[in-house]
Amino acid sequence: MSRFSAAQLQQAYSIPYILPRRVTMVTDFKNDKSIDLLPTYEVRVAPNLDIFIFNYVKWLRVAAFNNSQFVGEGWIPKSVLHDMAYAALVKKDVTGVSFGGDKVDYDSAKSTTRTQFAPRQSDVKSRCYDCGGKLNAHKIYEDNDVAEKMSILIGMISNFEGSMKKKHGAASNAWQPKNGGGRTMLGIARTSDRKYILAYSGVDDGRAVLEDIMDNWFASKVNSKGKWTLAPAIPANTTQMQRRNRRTLDIRGVNAVFAATGVTQIQSLERLQCAAPKLVYHAFNVMGADEITGLTEAWYEPGNARSFQNSLGGPERVLRRHGQTVPSCTRCSTVVRLMLCP
Repeated sequence: MSRFSAAQLQQAYSIPYILPRRVTMVTDFKNDKSIDLLPTYEVRVAPNLDIFIFNYVKWLRVAAFNNSQFVGEGWIPKSVLHDMAYAALVKKDVTGVSFGGDKVDYDSAKSTTRTQFAPRQSDVKSRCYDCGGKLNAHKIYEDNDVAEKMSILIGMISNFEGSMKKKHGAASNAWQPKNGGGRTMLGIARTSDRKYILAYSGVDDGRAVLEDIMDNWFASKVNSKGKWTLAPAIPANTTQMQRRNRRTLDIRGVNAVFAATGVTQIQSLERLQCAAPKLVYHAFNVMGADEITGLTEAWYEPGNARSFQNSLGGPERVLRRHGQTVPSCTRCSTVVRLMLCP
């Protein structure tokens, strides 16, 4: 956002925001509790842009309101507000949710543990540990196009679930992915040539059901028949990939960043089972796409309006609601940022 003036930024930061669906909690570190944000809640930034560092991420103090009534105050990652302000300033079709560039790297030589308060902002790097570029250049935004298509898809899967069980039988598990008995993350990406990729987290159980819905009902519903691909899991024993800058990223580079940020190392990229890395991998390594112009990832867990899930590879617990835009786990979101090096 360096192309915007300080006055423009201050004006954008002063706007009361309804946070994107991905942000469902304001954390009150002082009293060791959190405030669940309902869809109608607004947040307003503290006038002095009060910032502190935890987990080597910059947090910003905000106040939450419901119908102008004060609910409480706490902290959100500064990158969240940054994206909302960006959406307000550029006045494009972006929603203020981004993927890839919100992971902050830090110099591990200056710290003894990842989960600690850091009094100096100078300890926090704002550049990619791998390529040295600005983290903001590693982002892909959710826009209204992919968000709307995701909402339609989730509704369609729910409506057709019964008929799909009858048609495909128990052998396909009829949309019951093994990674959680019906819990999964769905992802949609759009490429620069207006083609769409769909993916879901976990292994490929239930694939036939989703392909049936996508090919026979969904693509026609959203007027893009013939433009959809269902991305499979990253192939077994994959140790390197092409990324957005057309340079190769191998497992050694991934694990070097993991080691610096406290994430568990992996032996093969196939273990990246969230939807987002599958989408990015398929776009650049299978389709040879020039760019991804929109991306979203939503939680699918019908019948459960509120559940906590552990963020794999990190200490966070994330509140997720059915149909809500959500981030990948810590491990996968870190790799997505590496895959998007400009």
